[in-house]
Amino acid sequence: MLKAVFFDMDDTLCDFTSSERQARRIMCEGVARDYNLDSSLVEEVYRAISLEALKRHPNMEVNLSLWPTVQSFRAEVWGRVFSKLGLRNYEPAPSLAAQHERIRREHLRLYPDALPILNALHGHFPLVLVSNGPADVQRDEANLLGLSRFFNVMLFEGELGFGKPDRRVFDLGLSHTRSASSEVIFIGDSLLTDIQGAKGAGLQAVWVNRNGRSREDNQPQPDFEIRGLRELETILFR
Repeated sequence: MLKAVFFDMDDTLCDFTSSERQARRIMCEGVARDYNLDSSLVEEVYRAISLEALKRHPNMEVNLSLWPTVQSFRAEVWGRVFSKLGLRNYEPAPSLAAQHERIRREHLRLYPDALPILNALHGHFPLVLVSNGPADVQRDEANLLGLSRFFNVMLFEGELGFGKPDRRVFDLGLSHTRSASSEVIFIGDSLLTDIQGAKGAGLQAVWVNRNGRSREDNQPQPDFEIRGLRELETILFR
């Protein structure tokens, strides 16, 4: 019997990727305009450097041991971008990092199917939010999007010191809801952190595959695969 439902946040309930893409484009256009550069070149350099930085973490996420805040990550990336472009007299990287995050927050939106499913589930099941990322943005992002009113518990990697796929974060959620792992289902978009982590902790797992990505044989196998959150009602209320 299902007793609780756990959700990932970024790219499951809200469109983090689009907001980051828009912020990156606006920032790169601004830098190109200020320094008389080609905006496509600036963006190419930014993407290459940020990808190289993320590769230091096995799950392609911001490594909190290297960058405890998203500001520290963006500041390093922007500093390296300006160095790569040969710009010596430039705006301090921390200021650029703050501007970048401010623009990203302005463009962050819930997916259209997020509120309907949360309203449908709220009151029927205890809901737990489990999100990876630096502490300086995750809880603020959840509050900005109005998610806190739906969730009994919100667990953030940056506040706990551990996150998905570490089973400790799932066990903590189970203790808060007083549920056994077999009584809980996890919904997330990442096969490596969400699905692998949930399955490793004994939870059922739903893969939110909005873009129809293919799953390789060596990747974690979800119990369910959906293209949107509206499909959850047939799974959770069956």
